Amino acid sequence: MFFKAGNALGGAIPGLVLQIIDYVAGKDEESTLNKDPKAWFTVLLIYNIVGLVLLVICFIASKERVVMEDKETENVRVSDLWKEFIRNGPLRVIALYFITAFTCMTTQNSSNSYLFGMSSQKSSTQEGIRWLASIIPIFFNILMIIIIYFYSLTDEKIDEINKEIEKRNHKADEVLA
Repeated sequence: MFFKAGNALGGAIPGLVLQIIDYVAGKDEESTLNKDPKAWFTVLLIYNIVGLVLLVICFIASKERVVMEDKETENVRVSDLWKEFIRNGPLRVIALYFITAFTCMTTQNSSNSYLFGMSSQKSSTQEGIRWLASIIPIFFNILMIIIIYFYSLTDEKIDEINKEIEKRNHKADEVLA
C-alpha cells in the first residue's frame, strides 16, 4: 500500500514540474538496444527467478513464524486494522516514512531520464530539470529525516517489548505443558 502510494505521488511530481517548465520532447532517436521481445522477456524472467530464490531463502532462514489460528482470523475485520493504525503512533510514523521514501525514489528515478535529453531544451527548462532531479528529492530526504526524528521506538523500548512477549510465550508454554 505504501509502495503504491509513494509511486503514485512520485510519478505525478515529474509530470507536473515538466508542464510548469514547458518541457518539449525531442525527436525520437534510434536506440542500439535490442528490440526483440524474447530478449526482454528472458531478462525479466531471470530477474524474477533470482528474486523468487532470494525470497524463498529469506523465508526459510527466518526463525520466527507468527501465524494466527483460524479462530483468531475469523474475528479480524478491516476496521480493526484501521483502528490499530490510528492508535499505533510508531506504525503511522513508519507508514509516512515509507510513503515519503517511495515518493522520493520514484521522483528522482523518473526525473533522471530527462537529464540526458536536456541539452536541446531552453535554459529555463534546463534549470527546471536540474531542480526536478536534485532539489526536489533533497526536500523529500529532509522530510524523511524529520519523520524519523519523531519515531518513538528506541532500541531499549523494542527490547522491553520483546522481553514482555517472551514472558507471555513462556506462560503460555507452561499452561500447555
